[in-house]
Amino acid sequence: MKQFSLSRSEMLKSRKVLDAIFREGKNLSAPPIRVHFLLGKTPSAEGENNVLMAVGAGKKYFKKAVHRNRIKRLMREAYRLQKHPLLELVSAQKTTLYLFFQFTGRDLPTFTDVQEKMNILLHKLQQRLS
Repeated sequence: MKQFSLSRSEMLKSRKVLDAIFREGKNLSAPPIRVHFLLGKTPSAEGENNVLMAVGAGKKYFKKAVHRNRIKRLMREAYRLQKHPLLELVSAQKTTLYLFFQFTGRDLPTFTDVQEKMNILLHKLQQRLS
């Protein structure tokens, strides 16, 4: 049975890995969301998460932290509900995938908009990885 959860162990927190994602990784875009991704060089150990993710929303267009936090919450929720095909693909390849989702729009989105764009991005990402 699929677990529709997003635990702390699935969140990307390492500054070194985040820097590597922007320096060496590739990106895909479905405006207003962009995903920066990097395939890990070593396979993950048994029992560890194969996909680690982080989200961000810029301060330039969203001055209030309340708005930035809402956008990040919406992106995490959309990812949480649609991540399973990507997890299966990455675990079959026995690698680690690091993701950083960035909101690049100027207006506050609705959940349906974020969910549609996240779906498009995850399908693009699956095609790129397979």
